[in-house]
Amino acid sequence: MARPNGLNLETSPLKLDRMVVDEPSRIIIYCSVDPTIAPFSAPFSAPFSDRSHLPPLPYPLYEDLGTRSALSQVLELARSGQIDQIIVWQLSDLGDSLTAIAQHLQTLAAANVMLQIWDQASAQEPPAPVDPRHLLTTLDTYQDLAQQQHQKRLQQGHARNRLAALPPPGRAPFGYRRGKDRYTIDRAAANMIKEFFEHFLLYGSLRGAVRFLAQKHHKQISVSTGRHWLTNPVYRGDLAYKTGEVILNTHPAIVSREEAAQVDRLLRRNRSLAPKTASAARSLAGLTVCGACQSKLAITSARARRSSAPGYLYLRPLNCQLAVGCAEKCPLANYDQILQQAIAQICRELPDRVDRTQLPDVSAIKGQLQQTMDRKNDILNRIPDLEAEGIFDPQSAQLRAHQLRAEMGAIQEQISQLPPANLDAIARSVSIPEFWQDLSEAERRFYFREFLKTIWVAYRGQCWKVTGLDFVF
Repeated sequence: MARPNGLNLETSPLKLDRMVVDEPSRIIIYCSVDPTIAPFSAPFSAPFSDRSHLPPLPYPLYEDLGTRSALSQVLELARSGQIDQIIVWQLSDLGDSLTAIAQHLQTLAAANVMLQIWDQASAQEPPAPVDPRHLLTTLDTYQDLAQQQHQKRLQQGHARNRLAALPPPGRAPFGYRRGKDRYTIDRAAANMIKEFFEHFLLYGSLRGAVRFLAQKHHKQISVSTGRHWLTNPVYRGDLAYKTGEVILNTHPAIVSREEAAQVDRLLRRNRSLAPKTASAARSLAGLTVCGACQSKLAITSARARRSSAPGYLYLRPLNCQLAVGCAEKCPLANYDQILQQAIAQICRELPDRVDRTQLPDVSAIKGQLQQTMDRKNDILNRIPDLEAEGIFDPQSAQLRAHQLRAEMGAIQEQISQLPPANLDAIARSVSIPEFWQDLSEAERRFYFREFLKTIWVAYRGQCWKVTGLDFVF
């Protein structure tokens, strides 16, 4: 497809200024892009972004998007003597094989048309025009050209699989087997994955879930592998590609959408904590800070020697600095006393904080995102009919369908990052003292970290007291 002189090129990859030319240009620009493996503006947006390298004339732009129809027009212009020079981004734009490139170079050489290859340009000056005859004599020395063509064919194959929503190359993830056109569940391994997720959701500890997998199933994995499992879209029934696109519902899921959303929230919450603190069993871990010395308080257990009595827990400052006006460092604090004071203060302060804070209407936000996804899904369902009517050719239909699926995947990611829709009701339930009585330490830890950033404590009057709470909202 050619862009004639005088056409506004602001939307083209070259981003040239619009200028009016009286005489037809003897120089043209040729661009070849495979839309399945590269954005439309990829070849020329980078080299031509610095306009100081560009001549002041808006040269006609001939573009091939997956076909070679524009190249045929360029060669015909060369044979008829209407052009003197062609600007290309790289030599491989002139053909899909070394044989095709050589044939096209012979055509240009016979027509005395020069080439300007921009990927050989320096940072200071544009490239000098090259005689195609010189390129023909040195074509065998372009060792990387054949490698580029081979790499491009591999990318095209991967792109075809991506457009068809087929699994990426390589081994299937643990928990799946590679089927004919999608992943199928490996039941034995999938049970391990499901129990791994359930353990993480129950205790909120990544390291604990890794230890659980090793103890129960003798499956040894690293913490980084466990984190990859928790964030991998494949276990939610989606495919993620190296392009960053996520295609929804391509194979059976091991984890439900609701569980996956809770996993994401737990991971985001734990991100602000130290790794060992995030996996600690005690509910106050990582939350208590001394108001006098600004030191975090660590949890330590102790038990009398040769005694069967249960041990006790206390908090100790990690890096205690002498407070102003104090001659001694902060002493140890009784864990249970601080815990009960924190619960009592939450019950007093949380209702007022909820009333004064304008919490977002999560249901309305989720509804708007869901409506957007439904509209895109309706368009996706209409594409086969548009193709049958001739409005879309097969390649354009496939590209548009893939784009819509990727956009729906991005919307689903936004939905999964939303807080619970009943956050206000949960906050009011947490404000009831009886709510905390029968909770385990793991359950208390969940609610503490859901609503609190910091619990401030101070040693006053020969005892420790909770002096303040920093809520997340």
